[in-house]
Amino acid sequence: MSTPCNSLNVQLIKVSQLANYSALKDADQLMIVENTGGSKFSRNSQLSSLRGYILDTGLSGFPLGVSYNSNTDVNSLNTYTSGGIYTFSHGLGSIPVLIRVVLKCNNTDGSFLIGDEIDITSCFNNISKPLATVSANVSNVKVTLLSFTNAYVYTPSTPTNQLSLNKLSWQIKTYIWK
Repeated sequence: MSTPCNSLNVQLIKVSQLANYSALKDADQLMIVENTGGSKFSRNSQLSSLRGYILDTGLSGFPLGVSYNSNTDVNSLNTYTSGGIYTFSHGLGSIPVLIRVVLKCNNTDGSFLIGDEIDITSCFNNISKPLATVSANVSNVKVTLLSFTNAYVYTPSTPTNQLSLNKLSWQIKTYIWK
């Protein structure tokens, strides 16, 4: 059964028929319904356009209304005790749906420049175990550091080379989404 919509005939499709993402192609036309203040507007788009928008805006812009928090600790990695547990308040009032904890470079270190970030779970300690685990509750993100003398990471230019990070050059930064 077709239903008129803006002088077009639109075939009703069950949502379950759209669940197979692999069947969608970049050039497929998709109908977007926007509900703004009680009025509904429709427009069409292509899968490739939606994918490009999401990749360009990142999670901070999609979906709209999501709560987001980011903080950089003022201390360098050198101030954290090997084997310690550290908490960082996120202020979202519920358990985050997504957490990312990085080491942020504050002084050039090897091939890393000021402002570069490394996911903390990509770093490892002096016996090739992960440097940290990350967890959260309704008020805090918890970073548990394993025992370490040095923090290592594989270099981006040569993935087989290990770099011992200068612990004075790195700070812990958290990204949290509700």
